[in-house]
Amino acid sequence: MVPAENDKWRPQPALITKPEDMARARGMRMGYAPLLAMLEPALAAGHKRLAVIGIPCQLHALRKLEAQLGLERLYVIGTP
Repeated sequence: MVPAENDKWRPQPALITKPEDMARARGMRMGYAPLLAMLEPALAAGHKRLAVIGIPCQLHALRKLEAQLGLERLYVIGTP
């Protein structure tokens, strides 16, 4: 998650592919954001290995979809 452009406290999902872009995602933003909506753009861009950081309800849904995604590897980090 990164801050939304018009509200630094509103979370917005992001596809981060460069190490220097990780700085945008630091910190904690509480609130709803459609994290799993980033799966389709990531797959369309040809990514076969993903790392996803999310809350339990998002990650539970991700694990249910995992077999259909066709990824080589999925790394998951859950936050409380």
